[in-house]
Amino acid sequence: MASHHTKDKGDLGVVMVICDMVRNDIDVYIPLSEHQPSDLIAVNREGRMVKVQVKYRSLESTGGFDIDLRGSYSDSKGNHHKPTDRTQFDCYAVYCPDNGKVYYIRNEEISNKTALKLRVVPARNGQKKRIVSASQFEGVKRIF
Repeated sequence: MASHHTKDKGDLGVVMVICDMVRNDIDVYIPLSEHQPSDLIAVNREGRMVKVQVKYRSLESTGGFDIDLRGSYSDSKGNHHKPTDRTQFDCYAVYCPDNGKVYYIRNEEISNKTALKLRVVPARNGQKKRIVSASQFEGVKRIF
C-alpha cells in the first residue's frame, strides 16, 4: 500500500493526542468520518465535552513551530487556503514529535489570527517581546 506522508503524520498526531488525553483521564471519541470539522471529542470526568482539531508540527531550526490556522486543499489548479470556521470546534491540540509533547490551544486564545508561532526553545538572542512560549499551552485539562 502506498504511503501518503502528510496523512501519515496527521494520523500519528491524532494517535499521540489520544494517548495524552487517555493518560490524563480524559475520554476520547472519534467522529465517524475524517471529513468532520473536528478530529476528536474529549470528555472530562465532569462530563464537559470539547471538540478538538489536531495538528502535527515539527520544530523548525529556530526552536519553534508555526501553526497555520487556515484550511488547505489541493486540486488540479494548485494548492488553496481558506479561513477555518472555528465555530465548528473548540480548540487545537498540536503534537510535536521532536519533544513528544502535545500543546492545547483554546480558540479564544487565538482571536482572529491566521497563524500562530509557538517557541519551544528560548530565542538565541534572548528576545522576549512578542514571543509565545509553547509551555503555556501544556496540559490537556486547560481546555476544559
